[in-house]
Amino acid sequence: MSNLTNKYKEMMDVISRLKDINQTDALDEILRKKIEINKTREKMDKLEEELCDGGGAMFYFFTLGLTNDEMNFCLEKLKSKKNRLSKEISKENNDE
Repeated sequence: MSNLTNKYKEMMDVISRLKDINQTDALDEILRKKIEINKTREKMDKLEEELCDGGGAMFYFFTLGLTNDEMNFCLEKLKSKKNRLSKEISKENNDE
């Protein structure tokens, strides 16, 4: 590891000064949770990038500010719309 940050050096100093098992356990838990938070943020960032790519990008703007309940209601309406369109396509194909 090169280019160690000051924060890293400070944390290593804190660790070297720990004298209580409860403190070491607390820091261990915090570090592990922080790693998980960082991984989750990275996944979220990647998902948001994917939302902005391709044909769906134009819809991304409309989803901003919607609650989960609102998005679920939208999904229900969208499913109904998709089913109706699929039936129309099937009917057109059968009429030909």
